[in-house]
Amino acid sequence: MVGAVLVSPHSHAAAVRIQDREHNEITYFAIDYKGSAEDLIAPLREALSSVLKHSIYNDRLPNRFAVLIDSNWQGAPAYWSPLLFSQDGDPAILFKPRAILGNTKLRSLVSHELTHLVHHQFRADEEAWVREGLALVSEYLVTGFLNASIEEGFKTTETSLTEVIDPRLEEQTSNHIRSAQYGHILQYFYYLYKLCGKEKLFDLLLTTKSEEKGIGFINEILALSSQLGYSQSSVCVDFKSSFIAFEKARFLRNFLKPEEHILLGSFKATIRDAKTDIPPYSATAYKKTKDDCAQNDYDYGNYCLRIRLN
Repeated sequence: MVGAVLVSPHSHAAAVRIQDREHNEITYFAIDYKGSAEDLIAPLREALSSVLKHSIYNDRLPNRFAVLIDSNWQGAPAYWSPLLFSQDGDPAILFKPRAILGNTKLRSLVSHELTHLVHHQFRADEEAWVREGLALVSEYLVTGFLNASIEEGFKTTETSLTEVIDPRLEEQTSNHIRSAQYGHILQYFYYLYKLCGKEKLFDLLLTTKSEEKGIGFINEILALSSQLGYSQSSVCVDFKSSFIAFEKARFLRNFLKPEEHILLGSFKATIRDAKTDIPPYSATAYKKTKDDCAQNDYDYGNYCLRIRLN
């Protein structure tokens, strides 16, 4: 997750500190936890050991980092920020206790937050939506499963691709909007992944040093991926081409053409009863009535598609 928070010294006053026996560079802090810290940390340690075997993390993580398990945290189930540190000054990732115990998707959470640590090593100034896109795709690369938010991104299609909900907000206050937002971002980066170079593209996006960021960086990497022969698809020329093709694919669902669908399966993007205003870098579809589609909207027979860039 992204945001800006510094764990203050008093947050560690009631912390149980445990050094990882297998990975000496990892220190765990169970903060204000009333039960057994060992029992709480055990499943997280197991998940970390499994996830760290993936090539994404080979020689790319900080030399030392901390895992904070904070009973007082009210935001998203797991969290990362460039300003999140342990009391030792080590970069950290954070989890809620209930995000650990009995969670069958713990490896996904762990891979997501570890990818933020890796990405920050190479691209400290990257925009939040790009960071989240790569972290979400990393869940798929590590576990073989896409984050469940991808479905919410089809139900609520109008979120902006380039904005990210602040994960420090209390989880229940923004869960639906956050899920739709993350689903939209995941759909786009998964679309790029499958058409524009797969793991090779992912590594370029994760580790390439550049002064560009956000859309400018996507343009740079798509051009480089094509130059290196990783992709032959016309949608991978630049961000604008990929974004327009991607938004069309969310609604077209033509499974015979890779460029015209996101996923094989039953996910259907919502088509609204009437046209509506939408934020930058988003899309909406609305049912066609007696009137033609609005100017610059795409006519697909029974419905119209509106795509907004900036």
